[in-house]
Amino acid sequence: MKRTRIAAALIGLLGVTVGESRAQDVRDFTTHQPTSQELVETLRPQTRGIAIAPVAMAAAGSCQAYRQTRGITPVADIAALHITFAFNSAEISSESLPMLKNLGEALKSAELSTSCMQIEGHTDSKGSDAYNQTLSQRRAQSVIRYLEKSLGVEEDRLLAVGKGESDPIADNSTDLGRRKNRRVQIVNIGYAKAVAHRND
Repeated sequence: MKRTRIAAALIGLLGVTVGESRAQDVRDFTTHQPTSQELVETLRPQTRGIAIAPVAMAAAGSCQAYRQTRGITPVADIAALHITFAFNSAEISSESLPMLKNLGEALKSAELSTSCMQIEGHTDSKGSDAYNQTLSQRRAQSVIRYLEKSLGVEEDRLLAVGKGESDPIADNSTDLGRRKNRRVQIVNIGYAKAVAHRND
């Protein structure tokens, strides 16, 4: 009973009406570098197109705990970024560092600072499924390490997930399509600090 009341109170604080939802779109930024403000606007939690203001909540553990109790449900549009790496490697290329700087600034903004973010690695269809799955996971983890160590984003807000070649956004039979599919996606999965359940 108390869990139900706490969940209802949190929903009220977030300004979300039960049953309200909106489709999440993938915003394709693979052909240009988005600004930090574009990333904030894309990843900011929304309901029926109205932005939800961030709220202050008591600390309640990591996003890993959030995933275990709530699963993965995007609460905003998804940002697809063209972050490049050394060939067959998880080493981030220097040309992608300005984009990651913008992403770090966005994730530390007032609108996103309490959100859990899933960092997804995606590949094109070249190579085996197993190899691409492993490579995409390593690349997602590499992005998280850079965000934490170089840009000061809290690691416990970030979850690395490798998607391999399983979720293309373009045709893998063309060079342009493969370039688009080699991407990193940023998914806002909710508020890290809204996950605690009290039994007392």
